[in-house]
Amino acid sequence: MAHQIHCLRVSTTLYDGIVDSALSPNIAETLQGGDGSLYNTFAATLGAAPALRFTSVKVAQNRALSGAAGAAIGTAVEAFLVEEEAFGTRKSTGQKLALSNGVIVPRTISADQGGVARLAQEIVLGGAAAGGAPYSFTADQTVPTAATVDELFTLGPITVDGTSIGGVQSLSFDFGVGLSAVQSDGQTYPRLVAVNAVAPRLTFDTNNIGLLLSSDPSLGGLGSLELNAGDAEPVAVAAYLAELTEGGVIGSTGEKITCSYGLLVPRSLTVSAAGDAVLSYEVVLGGHTGAPFSLASSQDLPDAATGEALYGVGDVSVDGGDLGRIQDLTIDFGHAVAIEAEGGSLYPAQVVRRATAPTMTLTTLNAETLASGVAGLAGAERTVVATFKKRSSTGFAGSGDVTITANQARVMVDELGGSHGDDATSRVTVTTTYDGTNAPLTAA
Repeated sequence: MAHQIHCLRVSTTLYDGIVDSALSPNIAETLQGGDGSLYNTFAATLGAAPALRFTSVKVAQNRALSGAAGAAIGTAVEAFLVEEEAFGTRKSTGQKLALSNGVIVPRTISADQGGVARLAQEIVLGGAAAGGAPYSFTADQTVPTAATVDELFTLGPITVDGTSIGGVQSLSFDFGVGLSAVQSDGQTYPRLVAVNAVAPRLTFDTNNIGLLLSSDPSLGGLGSLELNAGDAEPVAVAAYLAELTEGGVIGSTGEKITCSYGLLVPRSLTVSAAGDAVLSYEVVLGGHTGAPFSLASSQDLPDAATGEALYGVGDVSVDGGDLGRIQDLTIDFGHAVAIEAEGGSLYPAQVVRRATAPTMTLTTLNAETLASGVAGLAGAERTVVATFKKRSSTGFAGSGDVTITANQARVMVDELGGSHGDDATSRVTVTTTYDGTNAPLTAA
């Protein structure tokens, strides 16, 4: 008999809008042979660490199930599979999975431009009395009838220091919840499941690469920006999910993720021959005795950004010589960020930028230029300038381009060649060093 995933229920409260769900028993099995036998002669289960992962579109409602850093199962969580009849008709009965012991944790909140926001959560099972099974299946159970999708969210703005950055294409908030599931004394299931650390991160992409040139220090430029709500002039990053209205479009309110403590760092800048440049950022959270972020519902959306622009791939020059025919280009800003734990605290006590080693990789069809030695060898110090051309409604604007300069650069040809029927390409890597005066990368 076929079944479809259904909702979750705790007592009389439904957690619905579930779009995928899967129970992983995670059984550890042993197969044993011996005595010179050709075959294994004994099979046994050594243990199991079951977990239920599920994703929903009702972000505001369902995040209450796990909270921001995990919650122990008090009243059993019931997950249903509804029975399916011929021609897709749903019956009123199905399978019920009762999860009686364990911890419910949030995993991610994610949203893309033009898509529906999703919340991923997980229930890690264990801790039943006497090491018993922390879950059970029951067939032919009445399934809830009120389950429905009645709230949806999509990607909203992101603000830094209260100002919308514009051009946001995607965001993902990783709650970073770490768990210990301890098995002992030969028991089959974990005797204890507990949250041992929380290291959250926010990542987002924007095509407003002019942020790298902003004179506003709150945007960080090519380096990092400290977020500290305890400062006299605190800076925070806020990410929004815009609520969709039934039968309409985006409303004026939504979910808000406020990042109050940590570091904002640019991660990469990428572009292809036919695409728009995309700038990726990460917020590494920590450096506070309590939670370095907060979640809130029904928050007013900020005003839209102004002065946005799109950029395409331009020229790349080595010591003034144009490589030409660039097919793709990626700049990795190379920020190595570390989080440091402190005894007795769930959240990182400190977030630090330990090193910066930027690199640039590109692919070009101009094999002749590279073969003639313009790029040189890795041992020669070069100046490499990558141009991102500002677009206009009819092509390229002719002004307002963004340039990224790699100073004290070493240029290496990683590969030169191709396949029959395709143009030969050259893949090039540019690394940088620091001479004590000039930054490895500069933007203009």
